Amino acid sequence: MKHFGAINLSPPLSLNCSRHFLSWLHEQKLSLAISTYQTNRLFLIGIKPDGRLSTFERLFDRAMGFYASSERLFLATRYQLWQFDNMLDKTYNDYDKLYVPRVAHTTGDLDIHDLAIDRQGKVVFSNTLYSCLATISEKFSFTPFWKPPFISKLTPEDRCHLNGLAMRDGAPRYVTVVSRSDVANGWRARREDGGCVLDITSNETIATGLSMPHSPRVYQGKLWLLNSGTGELGYVNTGHFEPIAFCPGYLRGLAFHNGFAIVGLSKPRHNRVFTGLALDKKLDAKPICGVMVIELATGNTVHWLEFEGIVSELYDVQILPGVRQPMMLGFKSNDISRMIAFEEENALVFHTLSENLPTQPPATDKSYRLSLKVTVAAILKDFEALTFPKIRQLVQTKQIQEPLVGVVALYQEQPIGAIFGEFSGGTVKVLSWFVSPAHRHKGVGSTLLSKLEQAVAHCSQMNINFRNDWRRLAAIEHILDKQGWTPPQTGLLLCKTTTEQIAKADWLNKGQLPADFEIFPWSELSQAERNAIQSAPCYPPALTPFQEEDRIEYLNSLGLRYRGEVVGWMITHRSAPDVIQYSSLFVRSDLQRVGRAIPLLAASIKRQISSDILSLICQVAIENEPMVKFVNRRLAPYVTSLVELRYSRKIMNGSSTITN
Repeated sequence: MKHFGAINLSPPLSLNCSRHFLSWLHEQKLSLAISTYQTNRLFLIGIKPDGRLSTFERLFDRAMGFYASSERLFLATRYQLWQFDNMLDKTYNDYDKLYVPRVAHTTGDLDIHDLAIDRQGKVVFSNTLYSCLATISEKFSFTPFWKPPFISKLTPEDRCHLNGLAMRDGAPRYVTVVSRSDVANGWRARREDGGCVLDITSNETIATGLSMPHSPRVYQGKLWLLNSGTGELGYVNTGHFEPIAFCPGYLRGLAFHNGFAIVGLSKPRHNRVFTGLALDKKLDAKPICGVMVIELATGNTVHWLEFEGIVSELYDVQILPGVRQPMMLGFKSNDISRMIAFEEENALVFHTLSENLPTQPPATDKSYRLSLKVTVAAILKDFEALTFPKIRQLVQTKQIQEPLVGVVALYQEQPIGAIFGEFSGGTVKVLSWFVSPAHRHKGVGSTLLSKLEQAVAHCSQMNINFRNDWRRLAAIEHILDKQGWTPPQTGLLLCKTTTEQIAKADWLNKGQLPADFEIFPWSELSQAERNAIQSAPCYPPALTPFQEEDRIEYLNSLGLRYRGEVVGWMITHRSAPDVIQYSSLFVRSDLQRVGRAIPLLAASIKRQISSDILSLICQVAIENEPMVKFVNRRLAPYVTSLVELRYSRKIMNGSSTITN
């Protein structure tokens, strides 16, 4: 279990770095920690013993500002503030630090941005929702201790977008705000030049005219900050901002080390918060998402690390001094229950527990039974507890082709594991694969897969899909690799949210359609229009509006007419009593570039918001680049879950003919 369930960075996420970035990390004896709230990730960037890049990734809901040292981290998430402590005193599987979540403070969704630790070890943070600085409370959500003099009262209205916090001599000293507003969300009207810096000891404004300032930091006697709306790093000098470097992106996250600034860059979003800024005019080059290392003496960018794919926005960047290859425990795998450390006679004792129960059975006395004609009803009756993903849930969301092929593992004639596959043409797709916890790490899972492979060897190919948030991800990928399956690739992004969250999206009320377009209920599609769509299909088969018509949700399935002709649709299905699946969004190719799809989607979502159906889900193919960009830029800030559906396949030696 070398990587403790770490998520492998396969597409749509990849990292590239400059030629000497890794040698710079080695020379400076440090690692980096990077948060990205858009995709709910915290990255730990270091170097492997062979000199290659080490990237460790963990999922935390809306990871924002954080404080980091070599031994302790504090991280602000959507509604909790977490403390992580290192539990290693020597390397373990090449990792020299293992950060473990130890304490959580539930704050509520305060939109916490920057976070720091004062000289007494107290956590202080910018409480952006309430326009103040605050600290944690043992009894309440937070304890406020300062607000700008122009804020009349503490109220959850994000009046000035107080985001940045700079410490000086171990105490909070400076904050950045986007504007001096005292009305709800009033800062949005002054994004371009309303930003300022305040000294909290005197309540004086010490710099004005800034554009979306972020990440103030005191280093070598100067107050540095990121003028995010212009893409510049600089410092405050007698009331004025003095830029020293331009970076091609929206800047957030700033750390310093040994005469270098480490700056976080994001790709600007195309919404009203980010558009209309000076940065738009200055971006002659393509914006990037990543980290730039800038030499303060010259203002030159000397090294860089770039994220490509699903991650397009970063929030904070911190250094881990003296750390070579860090890792972290999260909540998506059971490793957090197995890593034990305690102190005995002033020495650290570290154990990794076995996943087996104390009364684990011996490895012998196991048998396997194969059936080429398994029904869903039989699985639900006798083996439902041994299915993952749950067969009952699969039946609710898709039509399963029976009969299935299955292998059941038994110990002392009692079932302990099972694998089930679905025949489709010349392929077999693994639908479910599970081993009971007491029998894991005994070769049962790999044997089940081997038995299934042998049973369908006459097929042309086997396929399997799995999600990157599964607890057993590392074990699955290890077995597949060992048995000759292709390296996992990401095929789909799976999005889930609630009507409460998506209702906050500003694009729902933008992009009105011209008068010659009409959105209409899909239930009103005429037979003549149906015949016309079917007789001259201009859409990919996967986007047909006629899939699973018995499950279509007519509440918000809509069509789009242009001058009387049907040119698009948003088809939804009810996947559960309280969940609507957005299945097929299509607009005729000649109309796609003029923004006709988003108003159609928005109209469908608004109909669900007005109903009592609270959840919505959708999936986006990775090769659909426009929709992937839409997810990253417009949908991701409002989702409750965004995961990757990965796939792997194995080419078999047999023909493509199936005989049951």
